[in-house]
Amino acid sequence: MNSQPRHFKLIASFKLLFSMIFYFSSTSLYANWSFTELGSLGGNQSKANAINDSGQIVGQSVNAAGESKAFIIQSNGAGMTTLFPSINASNAQDINDAGQITGTYYLPTLPGQGESPFHAFITGANGQGIIDLEVGSKMNSGISINNAGQVLGRTFEMDGSSSTFITSANGMNVRTLETFNDKSIIPAGINEHGQIAGWAGDWSMPKFSVITAPNGVDMHEIKGLPGSNGVTAFGINNAGQVVGSVDIQTDSGGNLAYAFLTSADGNNMMNLGVLKGDDSSSAVGMNDLGEVIGSSSSFDVDHSRIFLYSHGGMTDLSALDVVTDSGWRDLFISDINNHGQMVGFGTNKDGATEAFLLSYTADTIFNPQPIYIPPVPEPETYMMLLIGLGLIGWFVRRQRSVAH
Repeated sequence: MNSQPRHFKLIASFKLLFSMIFYFSSTSLYANWSFTELGSLGGNQSKANAINDSGQIVGQSVNAAGESKAFIIQSNGAGMTTLFPSINASNAQDINDAGQITGTYYLPTLPGQGESPFHAFITGANGQGIIDLEVGSKMNSGISINNAGQVLGRTFEMDGSSSTFITSANGMNVRTLETFNDKSIIPAGINEHGQIAGWAGDWSMPKFSVITAPNGVDMHEIKGLPGSNGVTAFGINNAGQVVGSVDIQTDSGGNLAYAFLTSADGNNMMNLGVLKGDDSSSAVGMNDLGEVIGSSSSFDVDHSRIFLYSHGGMTDLSALDVVTDSGWRDLFISDINNHGQMVGFGTNKDGATEAFLLSYTADTIFNPQPIYIPPVPEPETYMMLLIGLGLIGWFVRRQRSVAH
């Protein structure tokens, strides 16, 4: 005969019930994500390229007339507006915390520049005004900008050659970056100290990547992992950490690419791995907290998934409920700020390419490995919980009747 007092049984029953309720109700603790569709300028396409710490977003969208225009969105994720209405075509590539923007604009009627109509630009605060960077009579584009207004960009000569440039504060004093091993560096990003990361080599098989000291000087190579035969840098943060893709040769003689993250100044490369079931990955950006964004893919699947590497693990962002419920697919992620806000673009439920904003909040649980989002209980589960409540209520009434 069980001699355990009845009140202990009652307490145990309540503990069991409360643990069940907590388990299912706690799903909301894992689901503090929001997915915002950013719309377009009236056409069927928009792409978000960058977001600053104020939540301002820039990119390119097609308007109702079919023209491709640079846009800016303010911090609430709504109100996409054209940056330069009178300019034929434009693309906003990056934005700093003051709202200064860099990118490319197209003006075939610009005096003296008719043979090379693509020009790098910088704006004032909050995207006001436009200033040509005056790189020369070449086709050129602004790619990255830091909070001092230093712009990192790329130039293309009519003979097919190319080079990288850096400016001083507010887009002044354009200077061509030195080559490395006789190769021009393809720029990836610039941080607040003027450190630059980039890569060189053939587009199909990059051979090496580099990082510089402040203001784009004293370039040195980023060391790969054991067995690697190619490193492609795609981003840099203010600590000088670099992200990108490292090619590692397989036993069969092929190559697999893996997302990587370094420590300060491009040292101590770490392989971030892949999402479960995938073969390769690539990191495209990061913030100052060391959170990394990128994509992961498999040879057996014809599309990739986007990920966030944070809190010690890699999270499949494509599998989040807010994403799958939206009906979107084929997502590409572009940038992340220091508040966990991420931007990119994908195919929306109508089949058009559209920009998005994906965010998590401070109380989203990373516990402690990659985020696990439990399934939402089915109606049958809720019914079992209600039955449990009924049984405990009956048990309480029975104990009262015995006591009296």
